[in-house]
Parts: sequence; structure tokens; C-alpha cells
Amino acid sequence: LIKAFNQFHKTHPDFKLVLAGKPGVGGDEILKAAKFNPAIVLTGYVDESTKIALLNNAFAFVFPSLYEGFGIPLLEAMQFNLPIIASDIPASREVAGTAALFFDPVKPDELTHQMEHLLNHPPDTVGYAQVLARYSWENCAQKTLEQLIK
Repeated sequence: LIKAFNQFHKTHPDFKLVLAGKPGVGGDEILKAAKFNPAIVLTGYVDESTKIALLNNAFAFVFPSLYEGFGIPLLEAMQFNLPIIASDIPASREVAGTAALFFDPVKPDELTHQMEHLLNHPPDTVGYAQVLARYSWENCAQKTLEQLIK
């Protein structure tokens, strides 16, 4: 993500990259790479109100995960009608379906390309409502109840 953003930032200097949350696997490497670009903001852990403010003001949500059990952050981004660029991994494909742009998470150039594409071709986020309905808490509770009754 940082490599892709640095490339994107050369032609779009008004953009910032906000990395929110606790550093995970490879965190030290990410922190080192991020310190060379003042347009990259590292927030660390954020509370719910800060997360909402960030999502309300974002241009897009980028989900560069290499491995994921389930993409809850994708659903959160959809609630804010944010365009999504996600790793082309099974969890992202399952959750976002056709409602996101995808890239190979080990190829920064693909991510840079998708960022450029998003600038010139805003996505249709109408499909988000269908995805959110499929993964709603009500739907989850109903399916859980059905399994318990069996």
C-alpha cells in the first residue's frame, strides 16, 4: 500500500494516506516505510468516533490484506458508501463481490493503477445495499437460529 501510494502521490500530491489501527504483522517495516512520506498519516488505534470521522472524510477505502478470515472492514466502508479497492483474495471477493476494485496484494503497481482508475471512473455503489443486507446482524441472527433449531 505504501509503495503504491508513494507512486500515486507523485501525480496527486493533494491526497493523504491514513493508516489507522494497531500495526499488525510486518508493522515495523510499514512504520519505517511510512516515515519517508509526510502525506502518510499513522494514527495508531482509533476509537469508534474517530473511525467514523475518518470513513466520512475518505476518498476511498483500501483493504490490502494478504490473509483475512472475513472482511468486516469492507462492510464498514460500504456503510459509508466509500469506493473500495481490495486485495484479490477469497475473503474480499466473497464479501465485496462486484462492488469493489481488486488488485494482487503483492503487486503495488496494480494498486496504483486501481487508485488512478478510481479517480477517473467513480464506481457505482448501489450494490452495497444488497451486500449489507446479506451480511446484516439480523440476517446473521436468523441463520444462526435456523441452525440451532435443526
